Amino acid sequence: MNITLHHTGRTYTQPPVIAAPPSKSDAHRLLILAALSQTDTPITLSCRDTNADIDATVRCLCALGAGIEKRYGGYTVTPINRTGCPANQEIFMNVGESGSTLRFLIPVIGALGIPAVIRREGRLPDRPLYPLDAALTDHGMTLYDDTDDRSLLHLRGQLTAGNYAIDGGVSSQFISGLLFALPLLDAPSALHITGTISSAPYIALTRSALFRFGYPVLPSDDGHNYMLPPAGFHPCETLRVEGDWSGAAFLLCAGAMTDGVTVTGLTADSVQGDRRILEVLSMAGCRIKQTDDTVTVLPPDNGSLRPITVNADDFPDLVPPIAMLCCAAAGTSVISGCARLRIKESDRLAAARNMICALGGQADTTDDTITVHGIGVLHGGSCDGANDHRMVMSAALGALIAQSPVIVSDRDAIGKSYPGFFDDISAFGIADTDAFQ
Repeated sequence: MNITLHHTGRTYTQPPVIAAPPSKSDAHRLLILAALSQTDTPITLSCRDTNADIDATVRCLCALGAGIEKRYGGYTVTPINRTGCPANQEIFMNVGESGSTLRFLIPVIGALGIPAVIRREGRLPDRPLYPLDAALTDHGMTLYDDTDDRSLLHLRGQLTAGNYAIDGGVSSQFISGLLFALPLLDAPSALHITGTISSAPYIALTRSALFRFGYPVLPSDDGHNYMLPPAGFHPCETLRVEGDWSGAAFLLCAGAMTDGVTVTGLTADSVQGDRRILEVLSMAGCRIKQTDDTVTVLPPDNGSLRPITVNADDFPDLVPPIAMLCCAAAGTSVISGCARLRIKESDRLAAARNMICALGGQADTTDDTITVHGIGVLHGGSCDGANDHRMVMSAALGALIAQSPVIVSDRDAIGKSYPGFFDDISAFGIADTDAFQ
């Protein structure tokens, strides 16, 4: 379904104050570790909101035997009784379109030795599982697509301890899944990461979550080797899901493109890689003020954003909003490190280029880069949301500098990560002329 967005031209004397949505990256990790914990009492997890991806992880953990009750402001998690896991009965799990849920839980299911069939939706059946599937197959698991329904993935076998090797350049989620699973085995394992490690901050986020559950894990000096002895997970503190720097990046870019914004709930020392949006905004000339949990972004003193050159290999999810930010700057901006965007919920590299051009801007791409030739404004018009939450939200940023309304398809895709986005973006004078009819 389409949504028509236009900028009312509204200005304000004080920047709007908006609470960041919860980090689904952090929520996935904490929910999984809570469900795998060795404790006799339920675990309380503070999380002020939810989204489709978080719901997918909750749904799948419950299928594995966890008890997860949604309460106001969070969850109560009763861990899986691992001694009572079914050894022969195939369980059914629906991960929806959540690649994180799928990639995190495949190794965990193998470590638990539970036969399972997983339903994958959207583009997920086409997104690669190699080389994770090869590493797991070498250690006792079998993975295969259903012959009648390719959306279904079957898992069999008991994962065994040993020496694991995996290419670090495809997906950090493969590495995180192994970091969750290998400590559950009955003997030590070693994990060796080959090649270049992409999205390294997401691995750091996994290590941070493991530390909060009493399992400190440190890589070798070069970051490529881990020793993972068998151990239980024990929560060592009150658990709170951080605010999401990925979702907040759209708000911060909106502030840079208008008269500023203050976003609350963002942890200043977070290991979330998308915290680097502040570096990008600083490169563009923005003024930034930060406290322990609040960020204020104001446009440059002269009101003119600068073009930027940046490598986004460690924060690929930021490329769509950064590309729209570059449309608001007069000059040529180059964003590199983008190759993995082609295997996201959409081909985000092509989708970003197509969206900018459809709205009257200029952009071109190579296999690894997007170059934006900004002139400060867009014409407006119709564009394809590509059934991708980050692309639909990027269209709203385009509406901030468009001379006529922006019509974008697939408006409901925002439910994957940020269901309240359109309510929040309205603080910048973005109005929905369809009134959500």
